[in-house]
Amino acid sequence: MLIPETKKTGPLPVLFVFHGAGGTPSEYLQLWAGEAGKRKALVLAPHNPQGRSSEEIQVELFDRLLEGVARNYPIDSSRIFLAGTSAGTLSVKWLLLNRATKIRGAIFITSNAAMPLAKDLPPGGWRGPVLFVHGTEDPLYEFIQNETAALQARGVSAELMSIPGAGHEHRPEWNAAIFDWIEKRL
Repeated sequence: MLIPETKKTGPLPVLFVFHGAGGTPSEYLQLWAGEAGKRKALVLAPHNPQGRSSEEIQVELFDRLLEGVARNYPIDSSRIFLAGTSAGTLSVKWLLLNRATKIRGAIFITSNAAMPLAKDLPPGGWRGPVLFVHGTEDPLYEFIQNETAALQARGVSAELMSIPGAGHEHRPEWNAAIFDWIEKRL
């Protein structure tokens, strides 16, 4: 968990970040640490224990983490954002489908694994905003432009941050633009 050093006494927004396959929470926090240290937000990187379905454990873990953080830190529960990279975007999708009323915005980085999101959202369900961050040269998943349009057609505020020449990755230098996007929605 990254906790900003701040004299701010008001409630802080929370960003849950979910790593991809083969990653660890500590590695993923390191990827976010530079930019997160400059921003006024709590950053949490949950780990998915083995032995239970990912959807079940992620929803349960999200609820427990959120309750624990709220007991110990001044958070703004109306400003909770989710971000996932690659396979971590599945956790973001599951939480949107199961805890939509608690989520302010979602970021899907280098993934088509959680799609189709637009088709899976219930009618009149969650409206966004959603940010897709995707490299134009991702060898694992095709470019995500169609899902952006499908969400927009359902009334969801969806945007695509296209990274020319990038592959299936998440680079720390992208985080400034991601945090700018989040802050515009606060």
